[in-house]
Amino acid sequence: MEIVACGQRPVGHDGYPVAFSARLKTDRPLGVVHSRHAAGRILIALVLVLRTLVLRDLILRRLILILSHRCHRAVQHQQYARQDNSG
Repeated sequence: MEIVACGQRPVGHDGYPVAFSARLKTDRPLGVVHSRHAAGRILIALVLVLRTLVLRDLILRRLILILSHRCHRAVQHQQYARQDNSG
């Protein structure tokens, strides 16, 4: 047994057919959820990921610069100490 309304297609058993009979002529089915603004959310996610990567890159470059500067100063200090001990 199938319930059929006065519209263009049969109505499923999910709801009361009289309540949904006025919506039978629409182009979209009932109960289908469409995502809104998905492209915008994807763009925001990409921007956040890129920003995180750029910030991480900048932090790593700064850290490498600081460590190389400290290492260079330590090597110079050792060279000066050797010169003072030998001379």
